[in-house]
Amino acid sequence: MTPYRTIRTPRLEIAYLEWNPGAARSAVLLHGWPDSPAGWRPVAQRLAAEGYRVLCPALRGFGPTRFLDPATPRSGELAAPGRDLLDFINAPGLAKPLLAGHDLGAAADATAGRLAPAQAAPQP
Repeated sequence: MTPYRTIRTPRLEIAYLEWNPGAARSAVLLHGWPDSPAGWRPVAQRLAAEGYRVLCPALRGFGPTRFLDPATPRSGELAAPGRDLLDFINAPGLAKPLLAGHDLGAAADATAGRLAPAQAAPQP
């Protein structure tokens, strides 16, 4: 099992799995409910073999991802996972990563794309 790493954003410490960390191109794969980042392992390995740095974050409420301040009000707002994704992309300075998701992860990808279309790579 690949160990989780973490990225600190303004609201969260986001746990993620990573493959091929030195690659120039990046892809962020988002899991659905009630899945985990590990569900992307076969796809992540394939993308890494194709030259991508692959990051698979655990969405808020999943795995070891946690709020920095336990007193932070929790949001059921549909845009919250999309904002979390943008924060995750910005924290390490990813340049226009390829985004993919399923279920809740697809909703987060779509929301992030609407909120900040210039931050994601166009899909082939």
